[in-house]
Amino acid sequence: MEQQLNAILSAHPPRQDQILPLLHDIQDAYGYLSREAMLQVARHTRTPEAGVYGVATFYDEFQTAPPAPSILVCDGAACQHHGAAEVMAALDERDANYTPAPCLGLCEHAPAALIDDKPAGNLLPADVDNLLAGVHPQPNALVYGDTLLTLAHVGKVDPSSLGDYEAHGGYKALRKALAETPEAVIDAVEESGIVGRGGAMFPTGRKWRFTRGAEGDVKHLVVNAD
Repeated sequence: MEQQLNAILSAHPPRQDQILPLLHDIQDAYGYLSREAMLQVARHTRTPEAGVYGVATFYDEFQTAPPAPSILVCDGAACQHHGAAEVMAALDERDANYTPAPCLGLCEHAPAALIDDKPAGNLLPADVDNLLAGVHPQPNALVYGDTLLTLAHVGKVDPSSLGDYEAHGGYKALRKALAETPEAVIDAVEESGIVGRGGAMFPTGRKWRFTRGAEGDVKHLVVNAD
């Protein structure tokens, strides 16, 4: 940091008319103006520190404290199942500014978040303070669990054999659904909170209920199967 700051200072003549350009360059480099940086600008331009601070605090575009991290918290199905609501409740208790996101591509680390585009996973409410400080976990420090639920049978099941699939529990949910009434199946899907994956996140149970209630004995489905 010191080397980069020295490079910025040396690129400007040691004059007071360089205060604004220097402050702009430093903010662009670091995202804010630290007290040490403003002191260095004061020394470089032979200006009282109070004068540099006055310029920095006069203009709204300058920040004199580190910016709050940008936080996206996944509220998709996998993260909700693993406690995303509790994590967001803990953030709400601290009046933290965050944005719920339907999917961050980190289902195996649910509940997950992105902090300034750095991944954080396997979160607990107790992790929120570290999350806000941007230190949970360190970048690229995510560790995969022992079991990936969605892919637990990869390498164990012959993908070309339906019999092998059934031997490992395949179609159990389908058989259970076939033993229920259509209304009971739709009720279960609505209660589950499952949503569509097309981007609009429309509740799947409502889609099924609308289709079930459509007039006529023959129903036509138009499926946007990208």
